[in-house]
Amino acid sequence: MKKSDAKSAYASEVEGNALDLSLRQLDRVSVKDLALLPLVTRVDLSNNQITALPDNFGSLTHLVHLDLSKNQLTSLPTSFGQLSSLRHLDLCHNQLNRLPLSFAELDSLTWLDLRENPLDPGLLSPETVGLCLTAKQNQDCAKRVLARLKELAARAEKAAEIKRKKMEEEAELERLRREAAEAEERQRKKAEREMRKRNAQAANQQTTNSAACDASQAREVDLPPSSTVTEQEGRRGLGSAAVCGTLLLALTSCVVAWLMMEDPQRSNEFLRSVFRSLTIFLTNAGFL
Repeated sequence: MKKSDAKSAYASEVEGNALDLSLRQLDRVSVKDLALLPLVTRVDLSNNQITALPDNFGSLTHLVHLDLSKNQLTSLPTSFGQLSSLRHLDLCHNQLNRLPLSFAELDSLTWLDLRENPLDPGLLSPETVGLCLTAKQNQDCAKRVLARLKELAARAEKAAEIKRKKMEEEAELERLRREAAEAEERQRKKAEREMRKRNAQAANQQTTNSAACDASQAREVDLPPSSTVTEQEGRRGLGSAAVCGTLLLALTSCVVAWLMMEDPQRSNEFLRSVFRSLTIFLTNAGFL
């Protein structure tokens, strides 16, 4: 069956533009069946056992007159404020303790009855609701209730805006804290890298200095300083001079002794002995 050919379960109860579903012991409302009756602008659901309306009840924008009195309603859906054509609303004798803030959007509402509901006086005081016994009182009730709910809605919107801004500020502060922490972490890592670099450079410099020191010590062992060599050569020269002096003195003594000898044979033996001793001495001294 096509949607245009669908038939509402309430179709047999329609009279003109009115639908009377009162006194049926209903505990729920079919939005689907009511939506199939767009020409029905007056709906009577009074004297039933309805405790709640569907969330999409506000889609019934063709409703102008709605009677929900003498049910067990404890709340109205948020979508209720979408009933833009609603002018007459009877909610007396229910269990409502508050109305949704969207109720303030019912700009077409001119008649309202809220008698016998346990309304929160902090939201809707008895003075705001009034007696609702005459048409004039019902009209005044509609005006006062709408004005009060508009005020509450404005407060709620302001509170929501303050909360939103606070959340944005907290999010911004959190972002700044996160960025500061990230910057601090980057700085810490940079400092660690620089410290490691300086330590590596110091270690390399120490290694270089140690190697240079070792090389210097090795050169000192293999190649003594020129001053040391000069000193050794000087000592060697002094030793040679002393040896030469001693040798000259010995030769002089030998010549004197030889000249004083009268026996030629003994003189020759003496000279040979002297020369042998001289050879041994020069050999031991390193001159031969």
